[in-house]
Amino acid sequence: MDTNSHWIKLTNAQRFAFYTLAKLGYQLLFVRNANNCSTAVASQDNKLATIDDEGEINFNPSIILREQK
Repeated sequence: MDTNSHWIKLTNAQRFAFYTLAKLGYQLLFVRNANNCSTAVASQDNKLATIDDEGEINFNPSIILREQK
């Protein structure tokens, strides 16, 4: 999936929050939807950040990404 396909899945609050992350050099990885809530996951180097559907940014999320082959 390309970044645009993830972008359209973001809520407006997540989009505004992501602008803040983008200024810090983060890139949008994917958006996870579960239990009627969405979580956007972004990265910069080896750092991860998540944005909940209300636009709250977590710079210390407790998630582990699968390794890509």
